[in-house]
Amino acid sequence: MINLLRKWFRFVGKLNRNQPPLGLIVHVLASLIVILSIFLVVSIVFIDVAQVKGISMEPTLKADNRLIIFKSEGFFYRLINGEYKPQRGDIVIFEKERSEHLIIKRIIGLPNERLVLENQRLTIYNADFPQGFLLDNQKNLTSDFDIDEKFDIQVKRGEVFVIGDNRSFSTDSRIFGNILIENIIGRVIIRIWPVDQMKTF
Repeated sequence: MINLLRKWFRFVGKLNRNQPPLGLIVHVLASLIVILSIFLVVSIVFIDVAQVKGISMEPTLKADNRLIIFKSEGFFYRLINGEYKPQRGDIVIFEKERSEHLIIKRIIGLPNERLVLENQRLTIYNADFPQGFLLDNQKNLTSDFDIDEKFDIQVKRGEVFVIGDNRSFSTDSRIFGNILIENIIGRVIIRIWPVDQMKTF
């Protein structure tokens, strides 16, 4: 690769000396090709842009919001730690079987946890908190549910429990069950549209 770059620079330098206009044109075109190639690699491998549809993530995200998604987080975690462990509160985009569309929700239940909702209050049980704990009202992680429903769900290894911030109007893990971590495409890192509502997550 280095040898190819050296040959290329020598070629462009020779053109600039012998045929200045042609050398400039070749240099500009080559630079554009390199820039476009880098952009394509970044957009395919590392980031993507997604558009929100529906109201299930209101008030955090609204219909037609444009988001930047970091797609390679799982890859880097596996490369460094051997296992990708999403964080509670992450807003993620994932695939679901028999669905033509990608889905966006917030993670509230992690692997090897039990989630119990009763009396409009969600309690989470895990190895660190065998007596259970309530969510901390950060990142829309409130334990209060303004809906009269109950569930008792076990999240297995390799799974997460996801829910929409608009809990009364969201089809999520309460309906379709836990999702596989391997089906997570990426994590929302920034809202870019509308511009006046730009925000990192």
